[in-house]
Amino acid sequence: LRSGAVDIVCSHHEPPADATDLHMETVKRFQVSRCCLSVDHPRIGASLSLDEYVAEEHLLITFLRRPGAQRSPIDQALQAMGRSPRRTSVVSSWQLCAEMVARTDRLVTTSDEQAALLQRASSRIRCLPLPEGLPWPEVPVNLLWHQRTHHSRPHRWLRLQLRDYLHPRATSD
Repeated sequence: LRSGAVDIVCSHHEPPADATDLHMETVKRFQVSRCCLSVDHPRIGASLSLDEYVAEEHLLITFLRRPGAQRSPIDQALQAMGRSPRRTSVVSSWQLCAEMVARTDRLVTTSDEQAALLQRASSRIRCLPLPEGLPWPEVPVNLLWHQRTHHSRPHRWLRLQLRDYLHPRATSD
């Protein structure tokens, strides 16, 4: 953001406390509730225990990795319980995540909405409820932008479009 290589970032992280030149708005929160995995996963059957969850390798979807960035809220919760954080690989898109989950033994932890997106991307993906025993976090979606674009009309329009897109949609019963 500071270099101008990126205009806006959507992240569950907040900017560093000393980043007075960055603005942030939380536009959505989602409840982590599902674990997506291959239909052929060799070690996980019809349900998932916390021990099985921790023992497996996981995928994280992220576009920017900051040096020294915090661990995910899930890994922080695992560490608070005295468990090791998840072993993770990083992918940069939902499509790549869907391909990796469908073709490997890796797991991805998502919301109901995100799980549905992954299952639409591949018929080789199944989802299970997350195991009990961990306080599964509600994760914020924060928009972050730099002061130089704060008053720019095109950038304000872009932020408005992202807010509208990310805003929770009403569901019909």
